[in-house]
Formats: sequence, structure tokens, C-alpha cells
Amino acid sequence: MTKIFALNKTENKIEFFSAGFSGKKFFIKKMPEGFCGNAPNKISSFFCFDSKNLFLKNHDFPFSGKKRIEKIIDFELEPYFPLKNDQLEFDFSVLNESSTKNSSRAFCIGLSKLFMDESKDIFLEKNIEISGFVPFSYYCANALLNLHIIESDSIIIVPEADERAVFFAVTENEILSGRKNSDISDEESIISSINLLINFTSLSVKKSFNPKKIVILNGFSAKEKIFNTIDKNFKDKAFILDKSDLLKKLDFESDEKTELLDVLCGYEILNDKSPVLRRKKPGINKFFQEYRKEAVISGFFLFLSLVLTGMSSYLKFSELEKDYKTAYSNLETAVRQNFPGIKKITPSVIDQAKIEIIEARESQNENDNVSNIKKIVLLQSILNQIPSDTVDLENLTILPFSVSISGSAAGYDVIDSMKKDLGADKYIKSAEIVMANTDSSGKIRFRLEIKVNE
Repeated sequence: MTKIFALNKTENKIEFFSAGFSGKKFFIKKMPEGFCGNAPNKISSFFCFDSKNLFLKNHDFPFSGKKRIEKIIDFELEPYFPLKNDQLEFDFSVLNESSTKNSSRAFCIGLSKLFMDESKDIFLEKNIEISGFVPFSYYCANALLNLHIIESDSIIIVPEADERAVFFAVTENEILSGRKNSDISDEESIISSINLLINFTSLSVKKSFNPKKIVILNGFSAKEKIFNTIDKNFKDKAFILDKSDLLKKLDFESDEKTELLDVLCGYEILNDKSPVLRRKKPGINKFFQEYRKEAVISGFFLFLSLVLTGMSSYLKFSELEKDYKTAYSNLETAVRQNFPGIKKITPSVIDQAKIEIIEARESQNENDNVSNIKKIVLLQSILNQIPSDTVDLENLTILPFSVSISGSAAGYDVIDSMKKDLGADKYIKSAEIVMANTDSSGKIRFRLEIKVNE
């Protein structure tokens, strides 16, 4: 399987690479200039965006489950958008380190929707179809974890163009948090970013976080100066990782101009579990070409499963048919004993029994619908507690055992009163104010989390 990805080497220059495996050996090569424009069909490529357009955020969600987080992540992170008039799209990884059965902590990655739309148009002019947007620095750091290069708590520093960098706090298994740095040439900025990241991670993500190494990925023009700065402030922890160090963990082939970061990003792009924004699903033909081996193996096991299921169903049917005959014989005997005047017993007797059973089941199903009617009553009860003259309701999210409402109110006293009224409702377990901020118009934006009696 081979994938093509694109990197912004400079503001006006995009370079394309192909990455893939041949057996256990990893190959990566730079594509010649103009290769995409000459192709008869559109070429699919992943676009790697840099930290200039990257939004990073650790966030706690009051439930577990990736699908539930996907439904509410936009609403949860909206108050933290860097630009209020620019919407973001998100992907995330749930942190095993600090998630529980009833809550999840996730490391979230966001990207401007406008940036993605504009990039899509630019690539289409080059006969390129974007397969997905990839966070370049995150992929480089995560590749080190998947290659088992990181063996303990560490800080990874990923360089980018224009003296930018991204600092990641990691364990040997996952990325815990990240921080952008717009000016790596400033020594104080480097030390400050590291200290802030360590303090945040140990206080908010992993209490025992204690980095043993600070890994600097080779790609900085002044890597020696950066190394000396870190080594002076964090004695014996600084370490520069180069392509030669990568050979100890990965058998790969690339030309001399292909940098360490290109290799790491290309390797991680082949990992389908890594976050991708606006991932484009391949067409049926292309999907079968890329996953032919997996499709054949899966088809074989599906066929085998169907055969075994068919045999099992046949045996169960034979057993049921035998039981049916036995039951009919017993019924016939019982009827003749109680009604000796009957000369002939027809199947209508059994059919009548079946009808009675079906009617009993339908009656039971009608009783089961009571809980659904209560949900409608509950929703109406919540809406009755919201004063329409002083509150503008904007969002209402219904989960199995909770309801989230948000909007704007004329004052804090209105929100507090609404909370008390909701908390007194017989269907509601509790109501909490999780956000209340004054916006530019003077109104109070709020969000209430309501827990429902189970």
C-alpha cells in the first residue's frame, strides 16, 4: 500500500512525497515537480498542515465513548475557539492515562474550515484531490511512539518553518498534551514553553509526569544552539534525534534530501488509526486495490461464518420441528382425554394458541412504551422551566440520562433561578451551571447540564 502526502516547505512551495512498504522495508521518495498536473486522473494526496493553522486543546468530557464525543465536541470546544468568526473542525485521541468509566479526557486537534476549503480549491487546480488533512507535527511525534523510540515520559520538540515549533508531552504510549511556540530562536521562549508544558501536564493530565528526556527532532537550522540552551537548563536530558538514529528502529530507504521529519510523517500516514481531518473514503475500486488481501481474507472468513451459521440454523430448525411434533402429540393426547367426544383435531387448535401468544406479546410491548412517553413529558417539563421572555435558547442536546441546554439570558439571576426551578422538577436528578460568561452585547451566555432520574 502506497500513499502520497504533501508538505508546505515554504509559504509558496508545496512538495509531494510517496510512502509505502515493500515487505518489512519502508520506502519514501520525493515526487518530481509537475507530476500531478500531467496525470490523466486526479491524484489523491494527504495534506500536512503546520502549527500556524493548528489548534490544540486538552478537554474533559462527562462520559466515555468515542462516538458520543464526536457528537458534542464542536459544542464543547466552541468557547475556546481562537477566532470567534472562524469555525473549526476537530479530531481527537482519548487519553487512556486519565480517562475513567464515566468520563474521558481527550487531546483535541482543530483546524479552520475556511483554511480547508481554500486548500481544497488550490489542490484541485493542481489536479490533486485531498484525501484528508494531517497535523504534521503531531504525526512526527506519534511516529516516535509507534516505533518504540520513546521509553519513558519525555518532551518532543518538532521543528517547523519560520522558527516555529511544537512541544509535546508524551509517555511511551501516547501524546498527553502539546504547546505551540512561534519563535524558537528566543532562548527564554524555549525554556518557558518546556516548563509551562511540564507544569500543565503534571497538574491536569498525569500527576506523576516527570520527563526523562527532551528529544529535539533534527530540522532546526540552529539545532546546536537549541540543544545547548536546553542542556544548560535541563542537565543531561537534551537529545537530538537524526535519520541515522531512526535506522535502529526502522528499516527504511530514502534519498539524502528527504529529511527526518518527512520520513516520520510518511511512516505515520500509513497508520490508519492516527487522527485525520476530513478523511475522504476511497471509492470501491480503489478500496479493493488497496485492501485486496484484507478483503479476500475477510471474505473467506465471512463465507465460513455463513456456512457454520447455516448448519447451526438447520440443526436448530430440525430440533424445533421435532419439539413441535412432540408438543402437538402431547396436545392431541390432552384434548382427547378432556374432550373424548372429539373425533378429529385440526391444526386450527394450535393456530388459536399461537394467536393468543402473539396478542400477549403485543400487549407487553405496549406496556414497554411507557418509558418513551415519559421522555416526552420530561422534555416538556424542562421547556416549561425556561422563561421565554428573558432567555434565548440556542442548543438542546439530549443524551440517554442527561440533557444539555445553552443560550443567552438577560442576567445571572435568571440563570440561577432557572437552575433552581429545574432542580426542583420531579423528573430531574440535578441541574448544574457549567458555563456563564458575559458577551459583547451584555447578555449572559450560559450552558446547563441536567441529569435525569433513571
